[in-house]
Amino acid sequence: MITFFLGESFVLWQLFLRYFRCFNMLKSLQLQIADRIREILDKKGWKQQHLADKSGLTKAYISKIMSGSLNLTLDTIATLEKALGEKIMNIRK
Repeated sequence: MITFFLGESFVLWQLFLRYFRCFNMLKSLQLQIADRIREILDKKGWKQQHLADKSGLTKAYISKIMSGSLNLTLDTIATLEKALGEKIMNIRK
């Protein structure tokens, strides 16, 4: 019984660590996207409200993107790129 419990706990711990690593990689990517958008906004002299107006997204949504707290869809990234007139991220072949 103790062996089973320890084995099950070990498996759960491994799953937790795997999830934690994936979460950290995702969070890092979200922050990189936010940094890239901020870089473009600064270069253009735009505020978040201007991006919201150009993209059709709300200011609150743009603010959440900029905080790195949203998992963006490819459609949203494409919408932002179109509004900004620049690529946010490059996909390697």
